[in-house]
Amino acid sequence: MKDTEQVTGQPGKLRDILESLEFMENNCLSYRHDFGLMSDEERSALRFEYREWIRAMYNNGLIDKILSLFTFTDDEIEEIISEVEDIHPYKEAGNIESYSEYNQGWADACDILGERIKAIMNKQTEK
Repeated sequence: MKDTEQVTGQPGKLRDILESLEFMENNCLSYRHDFGLMSDEERSALRFEYREWIRAMYNNGLIDKILSLFTFTDDEIEEIISEVEDIHPYKEAGNIESYSEYNQGWADACDILGERIKAIMNKQTEK
């Protein structure tokens, strides 16, 4: 099972957020608008129920499903960078006059960005 460290570089960051008291209290209040009016015993019971739901989601792959949203293959990265690079193409085929230093710089920047993104994504999936 992947850990959030693979994507964020910070161990358990997602787990820390989901289990933080502030996040739990906000979710309990969203679920039960009378949360602040409940007795201490009722609030404790609802917090327990929240933690049980979070545990159930972990057990059913919540972390993997969320992390998969941030995973791209090299081909997907290339496709995205290519779309951006096409905004200012290096030069148009058959049109020598279409070359400009700006377009060359744009293309170079897109290439560098694509390679750096791929390196980061590959490094994170190796962990």
